Amino acid sequence: MSLTSLNLGRPSPLRVFLPGKGEVTLTQTDYLATGGEGEVYAKGGYVYKLYLDAAGARGRGIEDKLKLLQAIKHPHIVAPTDVLHNTQHQVVGFYMPQASGVPLVKTFTNAWRDPNNFGQKESLALVENMRQAVVAAHQAGAVLVDANEMNYLADGTAPRLLDVDSWQIGPFKASAIMASIRDPHSADFTPLTDWFSWAVVSFQVLAGIHPYKGVHPDFRRGDLQARMQANASVFDPQV
Repeated sequence: MSLTSLNLGRPSPLRVFLPGKGEVTLTQTDYLATGGEGEVYAKGGYVYKLYLDAAGARGRGIEDKLKLLQAIKHPHIVAPTDVLHNTQHQVVGFYMPQASGVPLVKTFTNAWRDPNNFGQKESLALVENMRQAVVAAHQAGAVLVDANEMNYLADGTAPRLLDVDSWQIGPFKASAIMASIRDPHSADFTPLTDWFSWAVVSFQVLAGIHPYKGVHPDFRRGDLQARMQANASVFDPQV
């Protein structure tokens, strides 16, 4: 879908205001993508997320949540910098630094690793930096919840943790998570379930395959959820 079709009720270009910094005008040229909650733009070294339902976001206390997330300071975590206001001084989104790097999934493949001289040494350094970022998030009182491989970039061995506004923090709970990284033995989201997700993603960086894939005689091919529930990982001798 085009930016125009998604913005029938919005003026074009879009004017947003950064508290204490002034006005920024976002145009179709700055548009990146539209997700489930908002439209994303990039301009001047920053990424801007505008909520599709800004009134609903405000009703859920998004400004208070963003303030909690702004307090997370770590070089590998792309946390919100501040809120965005409209001309009525209402919160309509937030902005954050524009992160560099390639999608983490590229590091799973030899097609990318070989020409980029990315071997086991680099993989271990990347995974360790990912671990440190998760520790920092937990120390700040946040739970990543949906830390799937699509929510990381890799800038060499430096990870960039994305989608921070969806994290669980304070009274703000989260429920969305990709099934392939969800701990099937936990009904809640906690730092421990984050570590399960981190282990799944890290394994893919190190081994190039999801830890519950491969062929097992007791499971249908591709039945990832049943394998995870039964703890039948690639270390099972029948795989």
